[in-house]
Amino acid sequence: MSPGRRLGHSSPPLSGTGRDDLSARSLSQLAAARVSLMAYCRRCKHRALLYPAALAEKLGPERKATEVARRLTCSECGARGETLRVTEVER
Repeated sequence: MSPGRRLGHSSPPLSGTGRDDLSARSLSQLAAARVSLMAYCRRCKHRALLYPAALAEKLGPERKATEVARRLTCSECGARGETLRVTEVER
């Protein structure tokens, strides 16, 4: 992410609460909607922009976004699970 570039409004975290029901959306559905995912580490504050189309190539297009969120590991501090939050952002 370059300095000065602003990401769009983010939606609720992928928690399965049904507020935006991202938990039911597959990577292929998110890619078709042309959205990205922002992973945020609560431990070290590292952020990473994830592209559903690229994730779908590696993990399969029908993989649910919540499954991906549970499998993430922070590349800075190694945190996993509840420490990481993933939200949808507009491109």
